[in-house]
Amino acid sequence: MTAAAERDWLEPVAPVVDSPFRALDALAQTRRPAEPLAPRSTPPVKARVTGREPLRWTDIERLARRHELPLVPGELAADEEAAVRSARRLGFPVALKVVAPALWHRTELGLLRVNLTAPEDVAKGFRQLTAAAEAVAITNPDGYWSSP
Repeated sequence: MTAAAERDWLEPVAPVVDSPFRALDALAQTRRPAEPLAPRSTPPVKARVTGREPLRWTDIERLARRHELPLVPGELAADEEAAVRSARRLGFPVALKVVAPALWHRTELGLLRVNLTAPEDVAKGFRQLTAAAEAVAITNPDGYWSSP
């Protein structure tokens, strides 16, 4: 895919900037560091209405690797047992989060568990995340990401 085609593909579903410096500047303009985040009345899980599907984790991962962007080591798991196996391979402690399209505020929605230090912690965290995802109407996540 050419850079122009990639930009056309991404632009309807995500902001696109032409340099990392512009990206950081845009991010810095979103709020002042001392300004607290305002509480949300509804979960921010809706994608932009563009007529296109939001990007899936596999799309994001492919783009990051193609552009040699560093990715935190980790594995995507579909179920509790796979999450535990991933955590064992990666080494403890691990973090576990829900991965779904257009999902940006995991911490605010209770969709992240950190410092899981044993297989039973990962299993319990997985069950908690599954319940939390269902509570905010995420019924078909891409999976659950474990990372050291």
